[in-house]
Amino acid sequence: MTLEGHVPRARWPLMAVVVAFSAGILIASFLKSDLTHNDFERFEDLRLTFLFFGLLGAACLAYAALWMDRPPLSAGTVVAGAAVAGLLLFISFPVGSKDAFLYAFFGKVWGTYHTNPYVAPPAAFIDDAWQPYVQVIWAKQPAPYGPLFLWQTRLVDAIAHGNLFASVWTHKAIATLALAGCIALGARLMAPAAAAERWYRIALLAWNPLLLFESAGNGHNDAVMALLVLAALWLHRRGGVSRGVLAPAALAAGVWYKWYAVLFLPAFLVAVRRGERRRWLMLVLVTIAVSGVLLLAPLADAVPLVVHRLAGYENLREVFPLQLSPLLAALHWGLERAGVTGGPWTLTWFDAARGGAFALVAVIVLLLQMRGSVGLVESTCALSVAFTMLVITILWPWHLEVPVILGLVAGTPGWSALAVTLTLLGVLSYFFTFAWAAALLVVLAGALFILRRGWFSLPIPDAGPE
Repeated sequence: MTLEGHVPRARWPLMAVVVAFSAGILIASFLKSDLTHNDFERFEDLRLTFLFFGLLGAACLAYAALWMDRPPLSAGTVVAGAAVAGLLLFISFPVGSKDAFLYAFFGKVWGTYHTNPYVAPPAAFIDDAWQPYVQVIWAKQPAPYGPLFLWQTRLVDAIAHGNLFASVWTHKAIATLALAGCIALGARLMAPAAAAERWYRIALLAWNPLLLFESAGNGHNDAVMALLVLAALWLHRRGGVSRGVLAPAALAAGVWYKWYAVLFLPAFLVAVRRGERRRWLMLVLVTIAVSGVLLLAPLADAVPLVVHRLAGYENLREVFPLQLSPLLAALHWGLERAGVTGGPWTLTWFDAARGGAFALVAVIVLLLQMRGSVGLVESTCALSVAFTMLVITILWPWHLEVPVILGLVAGTPGWSALAVTLTLLGVLSYFFTFAWAAALLVVLAGALFILRRGWFSLPIPDAGPE
């Protein structure tokens, strides 16, 4: 029997772990009766915290084992596991954050209250019945996303007809379908491989606990952002009209969905033939400008406010020491110990160091791409990793979705290892800071290395006759 036609019995436990993890999250997500406080920051019950730690920790161990063992998998195993896990997590309550509820409220601000969500935050509507579900600091701020995403929230608000849970689960459905699209496009972008190897690599993407939990479980819009980036990569690879027209359109959509997609433009520009770069760049800029005018037309009165806020965007400027990436946490700690983070130069050195490091990495990556040492997918992944690790100062687990997907699509051992590491960091950061999660992974990796080398299996000397 072939792998494609039969699910090996030895591989059923792998799929069972994926399904069991999702089923456990589904059940645990409804154990707290007060749904307005049903998220990691407001459980107020350590038993629930430990339960979720056990579930997510087991998922991390199983995923790490999947990556290291490289088992032969069939199409049926991978698709069935991803479909069942995605469905179970879609049904679950979004316990990872309140973002899906904020998405619903942004749509209500625009669609129901007919107010510009770039001007009025959800907290401004103090008498709204949805307020108990969005009691987070971010509810006091206007919408931070691009206008294309706000059009999504308005459409969802129209579909939900004032029902909060219909709106939230519609956003979850969009994120779940976007993840499915990422898996389909990612499979097309992966380098050709034997059937068993190919489905193992797809499983790393389809069974990824961070992607499943943040997209199907919590409904974060990063899955749509990742889909737009992958669509641009796939269209660019197809060449012809797809490369010259549709890929720029996908990039423009990404920019207007979540602003930071503009960081990927240089990588795509380098990938275009030298004689066509000026025309391609002009086409992209015109596409972004025209689509931006159309998308922002109903929100035009807030454009100056949007520009001002982006210049000092809190995720790029405000420092939450507990939400810094491991690299930025080490830099911030070092500067504190050196005594250069106080007084009139509070964060000058910190900002200069991380900004300079990101610029240096970006230049090196683009130069390597020009020389043909890395491809477009790898270059885009490197820029995404550098952005999350060196630029974002309030790093949340779901911000890692795009670099994780791109790393797994790149598929080489190095990029896969990086994507798996980011996955484990993201999941564990719900219970530790990113820095402590990184330290834990280093310790575990060291222990595993020692055990695999057999250093504790030294022969015991013969004591001789008694």
